[in-house]
Amino acid sequence: MENVVARISDPAREKVFKSLGLKTVCPTKLAGDAIFTALTQPLDPKNISFETATATFHCRAVDRAHVGVPVSTVPMDKGETIFGILHIDGVMELYSQTYRTLLAEGDKVIFAKVID
Repeated sequence: MENVVARISDPAREKVFKSLGLKTVCPTKLAGDAIFTALTQPLDPKNISFETATATFHCRAVDRAHVGVPVSTVPMDKGETIFGILHIDGVMELYSQTYRTLLAEGDKVIFAKVID
């Protein structure tokens, strides 16, 4: 059986296409879902799939004990790696082991972990 996907603009038409056995992608619905999530759940974990592997990303606020110290010193759960730092001004800095970024009050550390 062939795999057919239809791009639709009107989310209300999704049921019609599904009743015909077609899979749908609706940019309007995807954008609405992304905006809702960004506004209501900004620090919830996010999953991204790359071929057969899925990685999860999550943020943790920097506690007072880690203000002014290198990001490499923050505690991590098993299997996690530091992906970057989200600074209080909204700038995201990707982590590099060769660059000693010092954490500041209000920063959030972004962690990544392969989950499958």
